[in-house]
Amino acid sequence: MQVSGRFLRLRDDALAPHTAPSPDIATARVCRNLLLRRRDPDLALLVDSWLLGLRAERKSAQTIKAYGDSVRSFLRWCAANDEDPVLDRRRLARWVDSLLEAGNAAATARVRQLGVRRFLRMADRGR
Repeated sequence: MQVSGRFLRLRDDALAPHTAPSPDIATARVCRNLLLRRRDPDLALLVDSWLLGLRAERKSAQTIKAYGDSVRSFLRWCAANDEDPVLDRRRLARWVDSLLEAGNAAATARVRQLGVRRFLRMADRGR
């Protein structure tokens, strides 16, 4: 663990070798890798901040979970397909298509799309 300013950082080797990383750690690594490629250090920080903002808006726990899962899914898809995570109609359509091809219901794909759109709009306004 390193202390940098007010923030604590875990090194990758801080985990015991027999411990599998949690999904949150895996998502954080995906975000970090995306950010290193894009040189945009704010995006990974914005996910948690945005979810906190949703809590402050008194959104239901299920909505917050669904939106958070949506953004993480989109970021993983972007990393796997070498795409920049930006709000673009075609990119979002390809991601939704991949959700439907994977067997997700149309309603699920729609909720995921709404979560990602809301997050990316907020991220774009914050720059």
